Amino acid sequence: MVEAQESTFVEGPRAFNITADDHRGVVMSLAVLFICYAFLFMGMRLAARIRTMGWDDWLAIAATFFSVAQFAIVLAAVPHLLGASYDQYSEPDAATVAELLRASEVFLLISLFVTKCAVLWLGRRLFSINQKTSRMVCEGAMVLSGLWCLASILAVTISCDSQAAIGLGDGTCFGLVKRWTVVGILDALLECLIIALSFVVVWPLRMSVARRLPAMACFLFRLPIIIFIGLYLHYLAVFINADNKGVALTKPIIFRQAELLFSLFSASIPALNQYLRKFSTTSAATFGYAPGAHSEAYGLKSMTRRTKNNNSQYDTLTGRDFALENQGNYKATVDFMNTKEPADSSADGQSLGRHNSDDMIIRKDVQ
Repeated sequence: MVEAQESTFVEGPRAFNITADDHRGVVMSLAVLFICYAFLFMGMRLAARIRTMGWDDWLAIAATFFSVAQFAIVLAAVPHLLGASYDQYSEPDAATVAELLRASEVFLLISLFVTKCAVLWLGRRLFSINQKTSRMVCEGAMVLSGLWCLASILAVTISCDSQAAIGLGDGTCFGLVKRWTVVGILDALLECLIIALSFVVVWPLRMSVARRLPAMACFLFRLPIIIFIGLYLHYLAVFINADNKGVALTKPIIFRQAELLFSLFSASIPALNQYLRKFSTTSAATFGYAPGAHSEAYGLKSMTRRTKNNNSQYDTLTGRDFALENQGNYKATVDFMNTKEPADSSADGQSLGRHNSDDMIIRKDVQ
């Protein structure tokens, strides 16, 4: 019998080999993946809304660039031993990693703030022009988000050296976990406020529950952000008490980036819902009237002849070739409107359906 030869494992040309004291490969792989997904979400949004871009879309694009900058900063710290044991650090590497991570924290908070503004501005745009109170609530929530962002940046940077923030040197910053806990709790409360506003926008609409639930589900996708906040705070506490802080630092960084990426994703869901609806074969049945179906719509009766003794023009009210006497042919044209400012005070401008409309408006011209 031929004896089985022992197989030997040969490592390939990897940039960083993952070992017990070196997790740089994990940080690098996920950072690159997060950048790709961020651009993917932005591309899908542009494909869906390129002709109807609003302020919420521009805010989402700005949040994407801030997020990509945050991911790129973390990626730039990997060659300087981010994710490896602190025993391997030199003084220049320690200083560089500390400064880059401090910059990534600032970009993280700014990105989360801009994504919140994108979702809130979308909710504001859904309110009619007469619902001033609801619009002011959305604007107030954006102001609160801005104050949270500014206060969070100050809370995690004041009296906290960049190297002490990651456990380099004699110890960590005083109350580091408590600082981020307060920031995370306020962040979670703001997310709950955004979800509550979505209920305020959608639930009063005169439509069936089956149609309201998918609309609210677009905003409910922000709930997992709270889970990522909790995971980040948990692993931050583990990092503080870890023996190998250099390796333990990778998990808080990864979950912090995952929170940011999911925030971008959830901010894009309302826009992508309109994009995906084009591929649904049930769109017409959803918005149309189906006899016998449970709906709040009413079927229209056919326009038959009402009397034969009255004016003969009633005899021509049916059929495809209907036309009034002494009138030309009708031509239906589709005008695309993307109104950013309120219309004038004319009778046509006072129509609520014309303000901030991103839909197509069908006009009928007489020739």
